[in-house]
Amino acid sequence: MEEGLEKPPAASQTSSGNIPSPGNILAPCRPPPPPPRPPQSIKKQKTPRAATIRVSRKKKKGPPSEKRTSEVKMSSWLDFWKGFRHSVVWASLDGPLMSLWKRRTDKASEAVFHVSSVTRVKRQDKGRFSVYFGKKHLDFMAHSSVVQEGWISALQSSRGQPSPSPPQHHGPITIKDPRNRVYASVFSRVLWVYHNKEDYQVGLAWFSVPLNVANVKPAGKRSFSLITPYKTFSFAVDSTADLSIWQSCLSASIRSAMSCSQVAQRLWENPVNKVCGDCGDANPEWASVNLLLLLCE
Repeated sequence: MEEGLEKPPAASQTSSGNIPSPGNILAPCRPPPPPPRPPQSIKKQKTPRAATIRVSRKKKKGPPSEKRTSEVKMSSWLDFWKGFRHSVVWASLDGPLMSLWKRRTDKASEAVFHVSSVTRVKRQDKGRFSVYFGKKHLDFMAHSSVVQEGWISALQSSRGQPSPSPPQHHGPITIKDPRNRVYASVFSRVLWVYHNKEDYQVGLAWFSVPLNVANVKPAGKRSFSLITPYKTFSFAVDSTADLSIWQSCLSASIRSAMSCSQVAQRLWENPVNKVCGDCGDANPEWASVNLLLLLCE
């Protein structure tokens, strides 16, 4: 080092070992770093998935005076009288329909009716109550007063349900197993079977068959079969003209039921179902709810 230049004192301490005064400390020549910015939230773009049903959640605006009736659901074991015949049944009220079953696992009911057909619900003593359909009535007995009050209030609150649409076809028919002369009708995409015409007029059915899981096939000169996943129903009619009418009506209702089924909608929207499940041709026109396939006509 050249002579005449003095060496600056050390920044850490003086020659005597003491800490230097603040005036002797050199100021930093680099400015402090800026404060960190808050992290920005990254918005993920939602990509729609294939083969899904998109339903609008917007409620339709109706007039202020319009009231929406909520569906009532209830089920329990009940003692049941139809005339002098007594049995214990599993009763189920699901929205507008009340069904009676011998066992909870049965597919064919002992009785089924639309709640709009009920004209009166009468309370009686010892847990009993009666459901009237005009001049006809069914008698029930609950095992407690709480269950009795529940059924009476549920049936009375459900009577405001709208009546079903008029039937597409109805008339006498013979069921083969067991062989019995009955009355049947087709409406709301369901085949309803009644013990007689009087029960049809008051709306008290024996059992019903949903047509969205059914298929109709001719089974003889004046007979046809209604095939479902749980049972095959065999029917006979009086003439070939009646056979043609019943088959055409049931086939039209089955096509309508399949086109309105949620299962059919999922089949149509699935991108995998682009070819016929039977012959392999492109752009099939029919959806089979039973087989979960798209088929050609």
